[in-house]
Amino acid sequence: TYTNVLIEIEGRLGRIETRGEYQDNHLANIDQHLNKLNERTGDCEVATAKNTTRIHIAYWASGTLFSGGGIALILWIIGVL
Repeated sequence: TYTNVLIEIEGRLGRIETRGEYQDNHLANIDQHLNKLNERTGDCEVATAKNTTRIHIAYWASGTLFSGGGIALILWIIGVL
């Protein structure tokens, strides 16, 4: 089955938002990677409402959204979806 997903990523340089319909098994696969990201940033939230899964990531830890492994991990998450 498919789930509507909204991914919001924000940091000091701005905000990225992406939406789409994704397979549920892909959503399940990113849980561990969101947990890794959460360890670095301390702010990662996943919420489901009105048939949409909302993934909100605030990436402040390294001082900028586009730095180091953080952005690579974020792009990987989006790519996996």
